Amino acid sequence: NEVHTVAAAADGTGYSLTGAGGNFEVFFGGANVRTTSTFSIVGGTDGGANWTQTKNGLTMTISELSGVYTLSGASWTTDTETFTLRAVYQ
Repeated sequence: NEVHTVAAAADGTGYSLTGAGGNFEVFFGGANVRTTSTFSIVGGTDGGANWTQTKNGLTMTISELSGVYTLSGASWTTDTETFTLRAVYQ
């Protein structure tokens, strides 16, 4: 999901973040190496097993070991947010 579009009413209400996440996939030489990589959010906070970052009421969380990421937040206040995810392999 390079981009996930969230539909909302004209006043910004009524949005759902259900499905706004996924698995960060990492490939090396054509092979998926996600299970042997570690993950973080650039500028985020390391909470042990998960990294998080909140911008204007929207929170991105990624599992450091699995690469599963989600978005959450009930008071998101901007039209667009960007989070930079990082994967390290070897």
